[in-house]
Amino acid sequence: MTKNKRRDLTEKEVSSNCYPLYSNVATYYQVFHKCLQRAEKMKYTWRIICTAIMLISNTISIINFREFSVLVVYVVINTIIAWFIGYFIDKYQFSKREFGSTRTVLDNYSFALDSVIDAIGITKENGKFEFVNEAHIQLYGYSKEEFQTKTWQECYSNETIEELNKVAVPDLLKHGKWRGEAIGIRKDGSTFPQEIALSFIKDTNKVLCVVRDITHHKQQMDQIQYIAEHNDLTDLPNRRRLLRDLENYKKEAKAASLLFIDLDRFKMVNDTLGHDIGDILLKKAADRLKSFQSEHINVYHHGGDEFIVLIQRNSYKEVQNSANKMINLIKEPYYINGNEIVITTSIGISRYPDDTANFSDLIKLADTAMYYAKLEGKNAFKFFNIDLKLQLERNAKIEAELRRAIQREEFSICYQPKFNLSNLALVGMEALIRWENPNLGTVSPVEFIPIAEDTGLINEIGNWVIEEVLSQMSKWQAKGYPQ
Repeated sequence: MTKNKRRDLTEKEVSSNCYPLYSNVATYYQVFHKCLQRAEKMKYTWRIICTAIMLISNTISIINFREFSVLVVYVVINTIIAWFIGYFIDKYQFSKREFGSTRTVLDNYSFALDSVIDAIGITKENGKFEFVNEAHIQLYGYSKEEFQTKTWQECYSNETIEELNKVAVPDLLKHGKWRGEAIGIRKDGSTFPQEIALSFIKDTNKVLCVVRDITHHKQQMDQIQYIAEHNDLTDLPNRRRLLRDLENYKKEAKAASLLFIDLDRFKMVNDTLGHDIGDILLKKAADRLKSFQSEHINVYHHGGDEFIVLIQRNSYKEVQNSANKMINLIKEPYYINGNEIVITTSIGISRYPDDTANFSDLIKLADTAMYYAKLEGKNAFKFFNIDLKLQLERNAKIEAELRRAIQREEFSICYQPKFNLSNLALVGMEALIRWENPNLGTVSPVEFIPIAEDTGLINEIGNWVIEEVLSQMSKWQAKGYPQ
């Protein structure tokens, strides 16, 4: 009786003591909700939920416990279990959210990379492609699935791979990046020039490769270079291209003959028929010279009515035959706007390295030989030789001394009388200029007058002769000689 009564009292007491807990459920819920909000930020949501559920369950069930020590152990074990259950649920939820977020980011990056106009590829350490964007697929012609089985080497020829291994790879390993140009190969076997940039992806051995097709750029540069190196009228390579080709000959140690071609009497065509006719004549003459072009013969428009033909590794006889053929072809009549025009050509020939190892001098020597071909009657060719070289050196000395001859009073006038043979009466005097130079000795007018005409000194010399003759005539008149 006593025990049952005691038990009833105990249950009432317990029930009385638990009442405040149930009466403040709303308050606990508010606290719990705030905890959940903080937990959401701290990624502890399910640990708190599970622990709270377990604590509430334990609180309700403590009514059935009589021993405090058992109650404590029971609550602690259940709370720990609840915490670990919540921990694994939180970890799963966090991983799920991170995976979704990462996938969204990757999708965004992939979309962004596919929107880039440059081809982008990522290769693994073994050289196989791990990622390619849409531009990369379009550039090479492979599908994305095909790229997954290919290495970067399959996008280049053996020669290009060898060059990249020699230049690009060492720089990439040393500096972590490299930029340059290469020739790529598409799926269909066609090739294209490309600008390529390589760099290591941080903390990995993967390589980021950015490729840009520069075909259009190369075509523009080639066009610009073509315009810069060709005459716009005759469409022949010009002097700039000639000098570049001569440098290549020098590097390759190729023997060559240079033919300096000048059209005779071309100025007369321009002066009488007009420059429009002259331009057409130049173009037609250039077209005839183009017919000689071959693997070993190149034709250039040096400027004006001058052309240069470069012949590789030909014998003296072969060069002679070529010069004769050019002369005969050029002098055939031209029919332009109802006009029949006949012109001839003079050709000077110099040989490398027989005459000189300097290509600038090679042109000059051929020009000199051409000048002597004109002096000998035009419509002919002349090889440069040692005699011409000596004459050239003498002409240079004559020109240098001629510029100072008047100031040094080296000129003199010889007067040759002219008689009427019928009555032996003196009818005039012929003034003849003579030049005595301390370094050259007596120089014939046949030598120095053509040089004076070429250098423009003839006017100065002519004025001196007129003044000298008039002065002498005044002296004769003063002495009573008839005019």
